[in-house]
Amino acid sequence: MSFKPALFIYFDGSYNINTKNGSIGFCIKTQGGDILDKENRYIRDIDSNTESEYLALKMSLEYVLKKYNSDNRLFIFGDEKTIINQLKNKQNNEQSLKYDNYISDINNLLRKFNSIVLKNIPQHENKIAHNLSNSLINN
Repeated sequence: MSFKPALFIYFDGSYNINTKNGSIGFCIKTQGGDILDKENRYIRDIDSNTESEYLALKMSLEYVLKKYNSDNRLFIFGDEKTIINQLKNKQNNEQSLKYDNYISDINNLLRKFNSIVLKNIPQHENKIAHNLSNSLINN
């Protein structure tokens, strides 16, 4: 089986506690660092920043499956350590149980890819996704 070139997904979510709305942002890059796609969306009626982070990851995976397919090796980067660790280790805690539907959906999407790597990165390395997400919530 041959793999297509690697894709790098950077995702982030934002939340406004006053409006109970959020936004997501994600960026898809090549291994060389070229930006292939950027996307952001406003999300109404969510409960937390954690929910927006899960939505950002879920939507980015759906986007990649639709546009590129599952033959690409995926490297997935997010700055929300809890989410990355939960998905990598498949360990449930009280917070993850609250978002079990998102976790299940994301794990189902991840299983469709031949090769994935999940990595937590500092926020300053996730600037594009962070700025995309914040640009909608802060307006």
